[in-house]
Amino acid sequence: MPVDAADQLQFLRDLVEEYASIAGDVVPLGGNLWAIHGFVPVDCEVLMAVFDSADVATNILEQFPRDHDGAMTEHETPVHHN
Repeated sequence: MPVDAADQLQFLRDLVEEYASIAGDVVPLGGNLWAIHGFVPVDCEVLMAVFDSADVATNILEQFPRDHDGAMTEHETPVHHN
């Protein structure tokens, strides 16, 4: 079943709103699946979203702000690109 990127983006926004942080890279899972991972306050690093391609995952990841060192900034609302 294809992954709905819009649903995954909203899920990531919800996680960030609840103080999760996104690691800032795309991880291959195999079988043409790609994931965005990060950290939640009560656990350790976790997979946060899964996509059908690295390009889609990267495009979604680019909608989240980064600090001057390139790391994802925490607890901010994602930036929307037109």
